[in-house]
Amino acid sequence: MDRLEWYFGERNIYASEWPVENPRGVVQIVHGMIEHIDRYEGFIRKLNKEGYIVVGDDHMGHGKSASGKKNFGIFTGNWMDLVEDIGDLQRQTAAKYPDLPYIMLGHSMGSFAVRTYASLYGDMIDGLIVMGTGHVPLVASRFGLLVSAIIGSLKGEKYRSKYLHKASLGSYNDRIENKRTISDWLTRDDSVVDSYLSDRYCRFIPSVSMYRAIFEGVDYVARRKNIAKMPKDLPILLISGQEDPVGDYGKGVDKFYSILEDLGFKRVTKKIYPGCRHEILNELNREEVIKYIFNWIVNI
Repeated sequence: MDRLEWYFGERNIYASEWPVENPRGVVQIVHGMIEHIDRYEGFIRKLNKEGYIVVGDDHMGHGKSASGKKNFGIFTGNWMDLVEDIGDLQRQTAAKYPDLPYIMLGHSMGSFAVRTYASLYGDMIDGLIVMGTGHVPLVASRFGLLVSAIIGSLKGEKYRSKYLHKASLGSYNDRIENKRTISDWLTRDDSVVDSYLSDRYCRFIPSVSMYRAIFEGVDYVARRKNIAKMPKDLPILLISGQEDPVGDYGKGVDKFYSILEDLGFKRVTKKIYPGCRHEILNELNREEVIKYIFNWIVNI
């Protein structure tokens, strides 16, 4: 069936739906920073083949939601506005398919967004896949908020701070031997890295407004009181690569998992793949990863 495309909301967010005949469920994909929903096309087609409708958007300041290159990485709202955009798409889709199980999957920045969403509206979904996530200490997120606020007041919210960018992502390649590009930390698949680097939607330094929103998000999801707001019986899959710097090479994922256990969450699964980097859907063993995700979805 043909892909559906439209814009919605006050921020004019670009969204897509990949429908199927006789669907068995819906998966909403929430992408990461400095990318866009079309990077998930291969995974989406596999979900379609398994009978799942897929929906997703380009977040504000990303992809087709940004009105021109000059607006890449410019946030026109805060973190909760991004989460509300995700929720708006969820409500539209759930109203269209009220009888189908609804799974929400978030990667990287999207993982923090879906964790925020689940703390506010977790009863609206039937499963949560948290991919490429981490646990940022509150002192770090507070410092990031302070620095971004200072830079924003001096330079403006649209300013692209190389300092903030380097402080946030600059160490991600550090553990990789024989570095080939600045984005080797994404995946061991060189062809994917090259495709990413040549993608016009993936070549920008985020603005102060975007970084401040992200710091708001990681600060929110690190607080136990907010984690505790998620439904205790919600099926949750934490899935990451062992060599993912966003998850502090597994330690951040382990920390989040232990907090969920301490808070009494009963249906949490953790899967960490040795050798894999940040984008496990684009890793050399992606077929193994995708098969695992399918099996988890059908068994919740």
